[in-house]
Amino acid sequence: MDEQKYNLKESLEELDELFDLSAKEIDKTACEALAEKAKIIYGQYPESEDIALRYAMILVNLSTKQTELKERKATAEKLEKLQQQFQDSHDIALRYAMILFNLSTKQTELKERKATAEKLEKLQQQFQDSHDIAKAFARILFNLSTKQTELKERKATVEKLEKLQQQFQDSPDIALPYAMILINLSTKQTELKEIETTVEKLEKLQQQFQDSPDIALQYAMILFNLSTVQTELKERKATAEKLEKLQQQFQDSPDIALRYAMILVNLSTKQTELKELETTAEKLEKLQQQFQDSHDIALRYAMILVNLSTKQTELKELETTAEKLEKLEKLQQQFQDSPDIALRYAMILFNLSTVQTELKERKATAEKLEKLQQQFQDSPDIALPYAMILFNLSTEQTELKELKTTVEKLEKLQQQFQDSPNIAWPYAMILVNLSTKQTELKELETTAEKLEKLQQQFQDSPNIALQYAKILVNLSIKQTELNEREATVEKLQVLHQQFPDSPDIAEMYAMPLANLSDKQTELNEREATAEKIQVLHQQFPDSPDIAEMYAMTLFNLSTKQTELNELAATANKLKELHKHERFQESGKIAFIYGTFLASFSNHQTELIERLQTTETIKNLYEQFSNFMLQKFDDLFFHNDNVCDSEEYKLFNFILKEGLLKNTKYAILQTWAKRYKKDSSELRNLLSIYQLVQKIKYQLGLKDEDKNQMLKFGHYTKGSTLQIMLDQEENEKKKEENEKKKSTFSVSGKTRLYNANYMNDPEEGIVIEQILGLDRRDILEPSSWFLMSFTNKTDDLAMWSQYGDDAKGVCLVLREDDFSRFTSFNDVSWRKETITLSPINKMNSTISQLSSYSKNSQNESGNKESTDTINDKETQKNLKNKVIIPIAISITYTELPMLSI
Repeated sequence: MDEQKYNLKESLEELDELFDLSAKEIDKTACEALAEKAKIIYGQYPESEDIALRYAMILVNLSTKQTELKERKATAEKLEKLQQQFQDSHDIALRYAMILFNLSTKQTELKERKATAEKLEKLQQQFQDSHDIAKAFARILFNLSTKQTELKERKATVEKLEKLQQQFQDSPDIALPYAMILINLSTKQTELKEIETTVEKLEKLQQQFQDSPDIALQYAMILFNLSTVQTELKERKATAEKLEKLQQQFQDSPDIALRYAMILVNLSTKQTELKELETTAEKLEKLQQQFQDSHDIALRYAMILVNLSTKQTELKELETTAEKLEKLEKLQQQFQDSPDIALRYAMILFNLSTVQTELKERKATAEKLEKLQQQFQDSPDIALPYAMILFNLSTEQTELKELKTTVEKLEKLQQQFQDSPNIAWPYAMILVNLSTKQTELKELETTAEKLEKLQQQFQDSPNIALQYAKILVNLSIKQTELNEREATVEKLQVLHQQFPDSPDIAEMYAMPLANLSDKQTELNEREATAEKIQVLHQQFPDSPDIAEMYAMTLFNLSTKQTELNELAATANKLKELHKHERFQESGKIAFIYGTFLASFSNHQTELIERLQTTETIKNLYEQFSNFMLQKFDDLFFHNDNVCDSEEYKLFNFILKEGLLKNTKYAILQTWAKRYKKDSSELRNLLSIYQLVQKIKYQLGLKDEDKNQMLKFGHYTKGSTLQIMLDQEENEKKKEENEKKKSTFSVSGKTRLYNANYMNDPEEGIVIEQILGLDRRDILEPSSWFLMSFTNKTDDLAMWSQYGDDAKGVCLVLREDDFSRFTSFNDVSWRKETITLSPINKMNSTISQLSSYSKNSQNESGNKESTDTINDKETQKNLKNKVIIPIAISITYTELPMLSI
């Protein structure tokens, strides 16, 4: 008996040694050998609980070294048999609970993990007062929740762990997995109220264990999750304040600081006021300065800086924000393998470019992004803002060479990321911009072919298809041959058939159709073209651009119609267009309709019909007088053969009706009556007026000269200066000067000279003799008063000839004393009683109405955009087409929920 006890004692000591070795052993094979020895010893004493306990402990240690599920499962089965043999042993049950938890970490299937959890649940029910077994059960419940995808399942698991935590309320070990499972539950909850209830539970838990950084971290994580569901700014702000307090309590915790940084980013996405965003960004800035070694916090700071930049409209503000991100990016170069912060720097550089108006500034920003892209050459995300900034740069480049260089860079980028539709899109747009600068047809064809290939590669992209449609429109304008235009129209037709619901592509298709009709010489061809646009108009009845193209095509059709009934049918269609509720205010359609009626009246045989047509034209002019006058201004400036144009018929019609008597064209009314039967004289007179206006425009200051330092001087005598300075020496002036000291300033004074007394009168007499004009009195009063200026404000010859023999003065006028011509329309005529307010010009590039494409080559209506491409401008400004720069405001959406 004593010998048995001695052997048992020896065996226990040996098992203790084996257990110690298994705890220290790293190698799995060695651990398996120790477990095998323990098994042999246990086989010698199968009824000994102490031997069985040590064997169980060695098996638990072995399980930690096993990486394969099958191995760990086999070990767990061995311990399960031990526990069944010693069912009342708490210690063996605890080791069985531990190995079951270890097994669950290797199980990937929900069924397996659920079965293991159920075994541990039974064990815990058997030993309900065991804190350690309860802790293992709590952990396996959390592991089980990570595999549950249904809300109901996860909710049931949470309830089990909640009961366990209520049973062991003072246990931080059980409270922690309960806190963690609450977070996992929140990720499945979609209703705000449900998540708020879950957050409240974790909040109470954190208040109970206030000194626990682990539970505080779980509370921080669930607060962040809550913020992702909150849609109101006030709610999100309140949640952020709770996390702020938590972060202040655990100031040294980088994990809690990270969640606080993340919620600040989420808060920024809801803030619309710049000041609020700046305050939030400042908080994150301080956090980043505290945890300078944290790449994750630095990334969130970069994110919020990008969000801040989307609200900044001032260039200086954006530059400051970009500088902060630049410093951050340099600071984080230790994380060179991570392009995250570099990406945000790229995004903010792009946002900065949208505010920069000077080419040099935008070019410098693009160069910074180029270097960044070269550093992270394989990153499609960084390549995208680089592609977009290249496009934005192209919108400021006026020289073809510069534009070509930028296009080549974007082309290389697109070739590197051939499968990216996002990079292909700005490349497509920059090709359109390039086409606007190309004057040779071959160059334009080459550019169009590149875009055609791009569109074939991304056939499902409506954005790229639209750019291809735009470049085809630009190409059609340069094409002079009918067959070339027909081929281009066919391509656009295919594109429209591919995207039949796209109004933008339909509008592009309508434009070359209208241009095509102008080249068609046969009536049936024009009829077919008009029918195609009519179908487009019926499909998109509210599109003003398609309606205008339809009106132009109908007019072009009318020029080939000879039968009165055909013309009457066209008149009805144009009338319907004009009367359409959507286009009643369209000056363009009204002008086309009026131009048609001016020609149509010549075909009408009934007096009543002619009177009705006259009344209609009068009504049109009364409603759209400003627009029509501006069109006539364009006509007289651009068309050297005014009288041959179709628009002139409308002008002449309105002139004869006396509707222009209160305009600058009133002077022509008398001459039109005088030369009613002599059209050649009237032509000559109009030509003279055109030339005078052009000369005046050429000699006038232009708005584009505003960047030039221009000085205008007038040489005169010193006595003249005294008069202008109010320094005449008479008694009255002396008395006034005694009372007030003169200020030597000119206010509202202008010195003009009668033209008859300027320079040598003999010059005029000689010209009159050469021209054979009647001799006149040289002292005859003149209605013209002039003042001469020179930009030679300090010239010796000028001083000698005009400066009172170099004893006078030169008066230099301020540059802002002169008005500037923004367009030809600003040039005044001999008599002008109405000041026209500027309105958008009608683009006549699309259809010639006999001579439309020749008469409107200076039209451009570009408007700056901060969030989108202005496609409407592209559709209208075809001749001088410029795509508006994109200004993308990137606002980060909520970060994904945390799942442990």
